[in-house]
Amino acid sequence: MPNDCQRDPNSHSLINPSPLLTGHVRAVDPEEDNKVFELLYDYETTQLKRDAFSREVTFAGTNRSAVYIESVGSTAHNLGVLRGDKIALCIPLIDPNSNWWGRSLGHDSVPICRSGQTIHLTCHHGHRHVAVIVDRDLCEESWESDGRAPGLLVNDVLKKTEQRFLRVDAQRLKMWGHRLSKIVTQSANQESHLSATTLENELLTAVRSLFEEGEPMEFNEPVARSLVESALIQSDSSSKYAQTISDLCVKLNVSRRTLELAFQKITGKSPLKFLMQRRLGRAYEMLKQGSPDSLRVTDVAMACGFHEFGRFACRYRKAFNETPRQTLYRRTLPSSRSCSILV
Repeated sequence: MPNDCQRDPNSHSLINPSPLLTGHVRAVDPEEDNKVFELLYDYETTQLKRDAFSREVTFAGTNRSAVYIESVGSTAHNLGVLRGDKIALCIPLIDPNSNWWGRSLGHDSVPICRSGQTIHLTCHHGHRHVAVIVDRDLCEESWESDGRAPGLLVNDVLKKTEQRFLRVDAQRLKMWGHRLSKIVTQSANQESHLSATTLENELLTAVRSLFEEGEPMEFNEPVARSLVESALIQSDSSSKYAQTISDLCVKLNVSRRTLELAFQKITGKSPLKFLMQRRLGRAYEMLKQGSPDSLRVTDVAMACGFHEFGRFACRYRKAFNETPRQTLYRRTLPSSRSCSILV
């Protein structure tokens, strides 16, 4: 990385083999800009107007995956090829008439490519997008059918990359653009608890959800219950109950939408809401049965997967109408506050 490129303090070097790399880079010259992407692309940038050049990239990645938000402050043409054996897609967030392979985007089109295909992008002042890149072997490892759920064949995904554009439901595309942007922003936070494995699972789930067509087939109750029970077993296997929904999706080899439909059918709630209430219920029981002399509220919060104590306390009070400390110091509680954990 050239010295003129500005990087957030304490961020990892791009050539550091650390399992999780995060940071923010600002380039003020096209030649410097090319260096920003040199580990992912064979890349060239040509400035099309004589205005001040600027490009900012906030990124997170491992040696097998990457996600970044790219903000462009000038008009330029970009030509590149993905290195390695990768699959990539790009979700426009702000698109002021930018062209991808000579075509303007709609609200339901996602540029896609794989290694070996040429990328042509003409972007204009104010352009912004989030890009996801995953190694092919990571996809094959994660999507192969294990008998519990149908796999997503990587070869089927690669066939779609021949089209250069992927048609995705506009609402689903908007949701994933927002979620991926949030993941990148949070990962760059020095206090983030995001692990390399969780990042990879988030990106694999995003790519799978965007490439899958249509809605999952209708569940019958035994199949849905089996999937929910498997999700709960996987969730409980974590000593701190901190697995994300994407972690569960990858371990169960299902899309996020499939898992959501199963939970709705059995519990009447989304997996995120149900598992959150379940973790709060565990915290409640631990505090109710614990002794103030030997148990701390912060220890209970961490044991149940809550790393931000302020948010934990707020959610807890909303759920039980009292603070965690009040539960811990209360010897007896009205029976109406007993917390029943489903499944």
